[in-house]
Amino acid sequence: MVVWSWVQKLPRFRRSFKARCKVSMFLLDETAILVKGLPAWVWVAYKPISKSVLGFWLS
Repeated sequence: MVVWSWVQKLPRFRRSFKARCKVSMFLLDETAILVKGLPAWVWVAYKPISKSVLGFWLS
């Protein structure tokens, strides 16, 4: 649900982001994992064409 709500804001975000960045496309992936027995989420933003990671977040 969090990613869905973020994607709904994407057009507005993309307009402001486009002026400052040369990234034409990026993908977001989220995965649930266990860290020391506790649930956590891993978020990764990456550029599929160059296969480079833009950002990584563990929550």
